[in-house]
Amino acid sequence: MMGKIDDLARQLLREMGYQAEGKPTPDVAPRKAAENLGLDPGAPEYEAALTHLLALGDVEPNRDPALTEQGLYRLTRQGRARVRELHRR
Repeated sequence: MMGKIDDLARQLLREMGYQAEGKPTPDVAPRKAAENLGLDPGAPEYEAALTHLLALGDVEPNRDPALTEQGLYRLTRQGRARVRELHRR
């Protein structure tokens, strides 16, 4: 069962879902997603939204340390399901 998601985290997740569309892996760049939304990736609101998505289990740090250093995360299975739900709205 998925936990309740706040509005900014929902927007960030939806944008990351667009990044992952058509890719063979669910790698996403949350900072780029924030920039696409007009949100400063250095802002506390961005950090709070990303932390919220991590706590919910919708995204996780990338398993490849080199990709993690580049700021890439992975959408989890749950995160991909939530993205599909958000895209239907």
